[in-house]
Amino acid sequence: MLCLRQKHEILSWHRQRYLTKEIASRIREVEQEVSNVLTKMASDILVRLAQRIVGEYAAESTNSTVHLPDDTTAKGRIIGREGRNIRILKV
Repeated sequence: MLCLRQKHEILSWHRQRYLTKEIASRIREVEQEVSNVLTKMASDILVRLAQRIVGEYAAESTNSTVHLPDDTTAKGRIIGREGRNIRILKV
């Protein structure tokens, strides 16, 4: 027959084993949650970075400057009456 002290030690051992498993399980859950959050954050950062780089590249490669002579007639034809041609190009 087990004495009270032995029963207490056995109960304590089982309780410690149970709590160890529970803590390990909770740690795995938290690690998975953190991993998911970090993956999402990293993905968001990479998307923003890609958008910024693509935007800068597109701006650099699609913009061009055309030098016009000082002839006001030529400039007037390009700009159009009341800036109409410029507004059409912006659309």
